[in-house]
Amino acid sequence: MFTRKRNSVKEVSEIKGNWDTIGLELLHQKYKHDFTPSEKNIIKDMLREGPPPLQYRQKLWLISSGAAREINNNPGYYKKLLEYSKIIPCPSENQIKLDLRRTFPEEKECMTETFLERLKNILICYSTRNTSVWYCQGMNFIGGRILLVMGNEEQAFWIFIQ
Repeated sequence: MFTRKRNSVKEVSEIKGNWDTIGLELLHQKYKHDFTPSEKNIIKDMLREGPPPLQYRQKLWLISSGAAREINNNPGYYKKLLEYSKIIPCPSENQIKLDLRRTFPEEKECMTETFLERLKNILICYSTRNTSVWYCQGMNFIGGRILLVMGNEEQAFWIFIQ
């Protein structure tokens, strides 16, 4: 039978005390990204104290997801996907439109036409880009939450696909 070793109180406090350093190193190893001093401070604050204020959370999500790198490496890609989806309709578009109004109906800012149009764009671009998955019910909630935090449609798209 498999038994799991329990960490001692001392080991747990050492891990907890070094979590900001460990977390930063894990992100560095995963993304092969040398963080600037200000990026390091943002990440360390988040790891120590829980979710940071919104403006830092947005930047943290972009950095830690790899979306910032993708945006820099693929300028104009999102706009091209949007244009393409207007010429050749996405097979999932009808289902996406059905699900849009079901996305956080109790939150007023999620029911505005502007928000719904931006979320529709993100989901259609994702479906156009990833033809092996297209669209699955529930993606509207994930995309909607990311869009609420990010505010920027293109950044939300890149985080969503990551």
